[in-house]
Amino acid sequence: MTINTEFEITREDEQFFGKMGSFGIPKFDKIMNGGVPRGFTILALTDPGAGAELFAKQFLSPCEEPENTVYISTNETSEEIMQVFDKYNWLNELKIISIG
Repeated sequence: MTINTEFEITREDEQFFGKMGSFGIPKFDKIMNGGVPRGFTILALTDPGAGAELFAKQFLSPCEEPENTVYISTNETSEEIMQVFDKYNWLNELKIISIG
């Protein structure tokens, strides 16, 4: 899967959308030209085995508004999710809702 990541955030974009928010992963911030405009929705699609679940959890760890953040997993229990966050000392204000 190839995704075009070539884009540039202009001064007008920042004036319209507001300050850029860091992903909390310096190398990824650099690839994404400094982060993401605050208030945007991020959907990450990857191939199986690419490490997306761990990346998504790391991505969530510095979030400034955990109450407005959603992480969906179809193959992990609440306990498994929290074990990873605890292991890396990441965000622990998660509210996990099981719908399965």
